[in-house]
Amino acid sequence: MDGLVSIIIPVYNTPVDKLRRCIDSVLGQTMDRLEVILVDDGSGPQCASELDEAARKDSRVRVIHKRNEGSAIARNTGIKEAAGEYVTFVDSDDFVFPYMLEDACTRLDQYGADISMGLIRRFHETDIGNDIGIRDYTGLQKDGDLHKGGGLQKDGGTQAADIRIVNSEEGIRRFVNHILGYPSGDFLFGDGYISDGPVARVCRKTILEKALFSEESCWNDDTIWNLNLLRFCHSIVISGKTWYAYVINMHSKTRRYRPDCPAEFAYRICQEKQIVDAMWPECRDGLYHRIRSDMALLCRTYLFHESNPSGWKERYDQFLRAANLPEYQEMLCHIDLSGEPFTKRIYKALQCVLSLHGPKAAAYLMWYMSTARNI
Repeated sequence: MDGLVSIIIPVYNTPVDKLRRCIDSVLGQTMDRLEVILVDDGSGPQCASELDEAARKDSRVRVIHKRNEGSAIARNTGIKEAAGEYVTFVDSDDFVFPYMLEDACTRLDQYGADISMGLIRRFHETDIGNDIGIRDYTGLQKDGDLHKGGGLQKDGGTQAADIRIVNSEEGIRRFVNHILGYPSGDFLFGDGYISDGPVARVCRKTILEKALFSEESCWNDDTIWNLNLLRFCHSIVISGKTWYAYVINMHSKTRRYRPDCPAEFAYRICQEKQIVDAMWPECRDGLYHRIRSDMALLCRTYLFHESNPSGWKERYDQFLRAANLPEYQEMLCHIDLSGEPFTKRIYKALQCVLSLHGPKAAAYLMWYMSTARNI
């Protein structure tokens, strides 16, 4: 495929060693038809200078300096500036495997899909070591020919294959349910998982332009963006190869205390339910799992976060507001826990019953325990 691929990397004060690792992994791709757009979202002088240096060293790199407005606006800025026929996103503290773009473009060209997706694997920073080159990680990937087609199974068959094709309304519905959190064996792979965020996928720019990131919505609205994007997709090809390394950072924004998290929780679940009800009403199983995940995030980043200065009464009042939301109450009535291990199924069933019928103080304490123990 001759089309140019634009890689958009939003950057906000990323540590230099992680930023260099990310940029090097993108520039080290096995295909050359790429441009890298580094969107500086109001970083300090050291980080901004590092970005300018990367552009000086490689003509494929462009830097856009702007004031801090958040990753959604930074990504939209990159989309509008992208010259490529295809676009992908990388977070500046993660890295990608060197064959990612070649694999993606091979699949797009082979099957004429709107989006090509690959797998993500999680790594702890301590397991990596900043001095190790990106190519050293290719040994973690299964051996095999990059261009091998494998056993093609339309709409995600259960046959062990290195690709899945989703090209029907029923297939899209099963995929939506999967990324919402109701797992389907059609989309489970041994080496990694399919992200519900914007990474580890290469999209046609014409599709992305119809589904820009909402600049009015809240933090952690990746699922909302994915749902909007899938409205315009007719065909998705999923590679069974690991493309993307998500580096777990205990100080990341998904783990920091967020004072606005209760309002963001209410916004997210209302938006997610509105989109699913309008587009894929058959996907409510996935929606109920997603809303429960949002409650877990609310607990981790607000209710039980050690940096929360609020007293227990105020935290409990916020819990009650969340638990009494109609969308959350509906989820509690319908969530299917049959796929959970027995002990977790009992624990989560008790959470549901107590949150619905009371005493809700007991449900609050169970959420506290599950957050502390990561149940």
